[in-house]
Amino acid sequence: MSHSIAPIIQLDKVAVRIDGNQILTNINLNIHPGELVMISGNNGAGKSTLIKLILGLMQATDGHIFVTGLRVGSSAWRRVRRDIGYVHQTAVDVEFPITAAEVVEIGLAGRHASRKRKTESVAAAMVTTGCRHLSSAVYARLSGGEKQRVSIARCLVQNPSILLLDEPTASLDPKGKNEFLAMIEHLHTSRGITVVLVSHDAAQFTRAGWRQLVMSQGQLVSQGQPNNNIATDNNLKGSNLQYVGHLAAAR
Repeated sequence: MSHSIAPIIQLDKVAVRIDGNQILTNINLNIHPGELVMISGNNGAGKSTLIKLILGLMQATDGHIFVTGLRVGSSAWRRVRRDIGYVHQTAVDVEFPITAAEVVEIGLAGRHASRKRKTESVAAAMVTTGCRHLSSAVYARLSGGEKQRVSIARCLVQNPSILLLDEPTASLDPKGKNEFLAMIEHLHTSRGITVVLVSHDAAQFTRAGWRQLVMSQGQLVSQGQPNNNIATDNNLKGSNLQYVGHLAAAR
C-alpha cells in the first residue's frame, strides 16, 4: 500500500538498550492517519516498550520517533501529546470509591471548561462507548470489559487523533473481546481515529481491516497490509518469514 499522506507515527532506526541488554533493534515503522494496526508477539518481544516510546515514557538509545510530525520529547510535541489516548491492560487501577464518571473526567484534567461543559463531555463519551448507565457505579466493582469501556471514554473526552491500546483484551472472555473490538472499529470508522493495539494473542485477531505487525526478540519482523496473511511468532523461528493463516471478517 502506498501513502501520499505523511505518517502520523514514525519510528526511524529505533533501538533500546537497558543495562547492556538489547530490548529493541533497528525498528523502522510508519503508521498513517486512520489505520487500524495490531502488533502481536510473544511476551518479552518488545511490544509494550514500543508503546512506551511512542508515549514518551521511555527514551530510545538510538533513532528518532515522531508523532503528528513532531519529535517525541520536544517542546512542540509536549504541547500536543494529549492527542494520544492510552489504555493499559489494567486500565485505571484504583481501589478507592471513585465512580466511573469520575474516572472518565480524569481525561479532562487541566482543561479549562465549565462544570456543565465537562459533565456534558463525560456523558457524551460514555454514551459513545456504551457505559453511560455505569456513571454512578463504583469503578473498582466493574467487570474487566466495563472498565475498558470506561477507559476508552476517558480517552475520548480528550478528542484524540490516536489511540494506543496495550493488551486491552487480556482480561476479557471471547464475547467481551469481540464486543470491545467492535466498539474500537466503530470509533475508527465514525471518528477516523488511528488505532494501535498490542496483543500477545494474534490468533484472536481474525478481523478484516487490521494491519497486522509481528514482533520477535525486539525486532519488527513482519509489516503486513489489511486483510493480508499474518505471521505468528512461533512460525517465525528458524526462518525469515513464514506466513500462515488468512484474515477473515469475524462479525
